[in-house]
Amino acid sequence: MQSINSKSTEEIQLKSEAIKQHRKGNIKKAEKLYKEMLSNGIIDLEIVDNLAIILKDHKKNKEAITIYKKAILIYAKEASLYSNLGNILMGIGYLDKAKRSIIKALSYNENLPNALLNMTFIHKAKGDLIAAEKIALSLIKIDPDNASGQMNMGSILMSQGKIEEALIYAKKAIKLNPHMADAYMNLGAILGELGDYDNSEINLRKSISIGGNVSLGFLNLGSIYKSKGDLRKAKAYIEKAIEINPLFARAHFKYSTLNGHSKNDKFKKLLFNLNTSTLNSSQEKIDIVFSKANYFHQIKDYKNSSIMLAEANSIKRKLYGTDLNDIINLSNNLLSITKEVKKLIPSDGCRNMFLFIVGMPRSGSTLIETILSRNEKVIDMGETRFLANSVSEWISNLEENNSTSLVDKYKRFIGKKYEQHAIYTDKQLYNYMYTGIICNQFKNGRIIYCKRNPLDNILSIYRAHFSNGNLFSSSVSECADLIIHQEKIMNTYISNYPEKIYDLNYEQLVKEPRQELNRLFSWLNWNWDEKYLSPHLSNRFVMTASSAAIRAPINTKSIDGWKNYQIILEPAIQRLKDSGMNIPN
Repeated sequence: MQSINSKSTEEIQLKSEAIKQHRKGNIKKAEKLYKEMLSNGIIDLEIVDNLAIILKDHKKNKEAITIYKKAILIYAKEASLYSNLGNILMGIGYLDKAKRSIIKALSYNENLPNALLNMTFIHKAKGDLIAAEKIALSLIKIDPDNASGQMNMGSILMSQGKIEEALIYAKKAIKLNPHMADAYMNLGAILGELGDYDNSEINLRKSISIGGNVSLGFLNLGSIYKSKGDLRKAKAYIEKAIEINPLFARAHFKYSTLNGHSKNDKFKKLLFNLNTSTLNSSQEKIDIVFSKANYFHQIKDYKNSSIMLAEANSIKRKLYGTDLNDIINLSNNLLSITKEVKKLIPSDGCRNMFLFIVGMPRSGSTLIETILSRNEKVIDMGETRFLANSVSEWISNLEENNSTSLVDKYKRFIGKKYEQHAIYTDKQLYNYMYTGIICNQFKNGRIIYCKRNPLDNILSIYRAHFSNGNLFSSSVSECADLIIHQEKIMNTYISNYPEKIYDLNYEQLVKEPRQELNRLFSWLNWNWDEKYLSPHLSNRFVMTASSAAIRAPINTKSIDGWKNYQIILEPAIQRLKDSGMNIPN
């Protein structure tokens, strides 16, 4: 093979014609000419990248990977080749291989913008948002005018719950590149998180109008309306996304989470005609198999649903691994820190009540926050990272003898939403780790610990297919391990702070809502109102997997659902029994 540096006049003309056809949109002709050059042994960086883009767009990823590997044999120290190869590997779900390739790129050029950008994508996909933010920030420092870098920073901050900060970066990306469709898509998602539905929709439609991913745009519009509780419009937009792109795996999954989806034969046929072997990435395969599991669940074919769930979670585990040990280790470390914090005198003169709703995912936390939000004084913040970020800063300041209180730091993260006499709900479930710190440092802080039949809880987690984090969810055994660990940790905190922690039993809540809520409100010192029995009438914006479920009146439909999946839950049942935990029949 030879490089383009030794090319003949004929080869120069061939390259010129190939690029000309590419720019005209004659993709098949351009692809043929690019391949002709490569078959003649001409390895040119521009030709390699152009052909790889065409192949990637047409889901010929294996060909694109082969081309980059051949080019690397000639240009062994060309950082962009490793970065672009990593980008394709990442797109088809080979995250570890992609990471190795991008690390190689950065070893040759540590400031290569695209490599840094790709590395943030990998960290984000693996759920390590702190590492992703750190690299994204370094990219912005190196290349502040990089619109993609600014947009990516906004996306990472949004995933961490730093919504107002995310908004700043999203707007800056658009200012740098007013024609960047993805930037409007990102801004629309952030505005949706802030509850600014009208402007969210305007930006999503703007993205579509300037050539963005149309099917993704309609899917995001559907997600916005689902979160608002307008399930009719949500369904219509998601159906439109699938009609535009029948291979859109994520749209099929979102559609499968809507009640009544199994009755639509048209979309059932589109779903089951999809051959997972033809999909672009492992992530797409996961989405489709989960979609099929949801379909079988809705028609009460639990045997086939179990088969699909096992397959989907097996692929997910191989792709992403687990975060169980990370969660448990952090939880144990914070328990140790609590013992030191108890020695500190809190400087909390704040009048606000802060209600931290903690527990396992899918334990009824969204329902209880929606009920509490019916109180006009409540500002429901959903799942934020405000507390984790506040504690991190606070501990660092303690080491530097800075006396700023934890509550003041937390109020700063609340930002514009802060009102002196408001009651705040924070539904970041993993705040259970900070229970001791909350009880010690927040004078008016209270913990509502959501608990549920562990087997129903494990099944719901296993079926949920979370978009971020919760990687332990792909194993019923690890779900059981975390429930066991959380119960042990929380029992320790309850023994030390019994007056500040309320055990909320999901089964009691849905079976006898009036009695259970009266007990809770007595503990909170709130007055009773009949409206608390109608959370489905709330117009709050809900982004969690429970966004559709809470639009229905309080009901007992999800109780004892685990019995339909007992076979696949056997490993979890054994774990729970071995721990001595009580398992309802």
